[in-house]
Amino acid sequence: MKNKKQKAFNKENNIPDQNKNHPTIPIHSYWFFAIMVIITSSMFVKHNTQNIQYHENHIVIYFHHLTIAISILLLIFGFIYWSLRNKPLTIWMINFHSLLTLVTIGTFYMTCFQENTWNITPVLLLGIILLLVAQVILVLNIFQSKRSK
Repeated sequence: MKNKKQKAFNKENNIPDQNKNHPTIPIHSYWFFAIMVIITSSMFVKHNTQNIQYHENHIVIYFHHLTIAISILLLIFGFIYWSLRNKPLTIWMINFHSLLTLVTIGTFYMTCFQENTWNITPVLLLGIILLLVAQVILVLNIFQSKRSK
């Protein structure tokens, strides 16, 4: 009985019934929130550069440049999910891609700029591999949604 009343309430107020394929909070809002968190966290960094040694090459990364690059990457993901907001995407693929990407970027972002210096090559390699796996999942989700249409 309660379920019928709820459906009638939703129809009267033009509230769409929740679909299992669409999350209740738009996924692109998580990406835009992550951008704000990263930009805010960049204000509290004690030092400005990180020196990464890869074999014979020394790469110096300015912290604010990395913040801008990561923010642009997250903005691209946010716009991808915003443009696909009406497509029937698979929830577990969305969650897996989002979680893997945000955790990988966040972990690299935090470990890259610690006070101590250490060999970051294994972390960088693992992060690149995890990011590539996450992007393959995003592409598969997009193709799967177009195929099911």
